[in-house]
Amino acid sequence: MHKHLVQDELVYIEKGTVHVHLGDQEHNPHAGGTVLIPANTGVDIKNAGADTVSVVFLFQRLASRIACGATPCCQTKKSHLSR
Repeated sequence: MHKHLVQDELVYIEKGTVHVHLGDQEHNPHAGGTVLIPANTGVDIKNAGADTVSVVFLFQRLASRIACGATPCCQTKKSHLSR
């Protein structure tokens, strides 16, 4: 099991089925499925079968992008979430 301290991770399963141990939960997403792994959350991903799997891993501080209206954080934009 591992974790990324400051980056959220998005996993897209292109082919096959994987077993995901995410925090205290376990799931078996298959092709077309996604898994969002919040920063600082323990995760382990393994092939759940005998077939080859193909996955895409994306890393970014996703929560901060969503909170600031999906604009690059270096740009100034008043968020609809701010008071």
